[in-house]
Amino acid sequence: MDLFQAIFLSLILQSNASHTSNVIGMHPPAQEHNIQLGEKVQYKLYYGLIPVGKAQIFIFNDLYRINRRDCYRIDVQAKTVGAVDWLAQVEDTWGAYIDKVSLLPHMAYRDISEGDFKRKEIVRYDHRTQTVEVKILNNKTGQFHEPNYYHVPLYIRDLVSGMMAVRSIPFDTVQIGDTLQADAFFEETLYDFKVIYDGQEEIKTKIGRMMAHRLVPIMPDNPVFDGENSVVCWVSADSNQIPIRMEADMFIGAASLEILTAEGLAEPMGDPEEEDTEETTP
Repeated sequence: MDLFQAIFLSLILQSNASHTSNVIGMHPPAQEHNIQLGEKVQYKLYYGLIPVGKAQIFIFNDLYRINRRDCYRIDVQAKTVGAVDWLAQVEDTWGAYIDKVSLLPHMAYRDISEGDFKRKEIVRYDHRTQTVEVKILNNKTGQFHEPNYYHVPLYIRDLVSGMMAVRSIPFDTVQIGDTLQADAFFEETLYDFKVIYDGQEEIKTKIGRMMAHRLVPIMPDNPVFDGENSVVCWVSADSNQIPIRMEADMFIGAASLEILTAEGLAEPMGDPEEEDTEETTP
């Protein structure tokens, strides 16, 4: 798993772990949210203090009809930049069609290009029968392999819909120490996603100072992250509720993800007078 996936997955895909707190299921119907067509949020990825990549979350301008439901189409894109791009070029896209009401996925797709490794897949979700169909492209023939089928729990999420679920969390009802929980399916594996709510604090970003909710994913033993509480994510404490910063302590060093720009949101973010003077184009 590359650094990009490790950072993004730390927010929404965690293995099962126990924690003594109130557990809140992130299940539909979704709470009120401010997701808007045409949103684009850009981030920069750092390894220590060195910029190593850029990423963006983009919501297409139109609704799409999938499984007789109106859906958002959302792409998450990440790629390496600078010297790192010469050493280990990465250009990944994770996308999904997300139900406009429940924020559950109806279809997801991945286009992964990491050096010599290439993978394209399409995942279809049938929430009535609790089944998932996975089709992976044969890079040699250009045709998809025979699909694999999996039985999944109710309200299953993928990577992208997991990010969107964060935007509907009713934080006014969540107490410090509560655990947010959801089931997720990624890379043909089921995950039990748990994140501890750790209160609010003011943080400084490239788009100004703002209050943010602090979320701490419960991390199992793994070869990437150093310790159970090795990842922290900050989500804006406004009606947008978008990720604005992530920090991860890894066995090979520290990595972080910082917001750079946010366009098309329902509520303007940050205080322009507090913006950094650093270049904000990833």
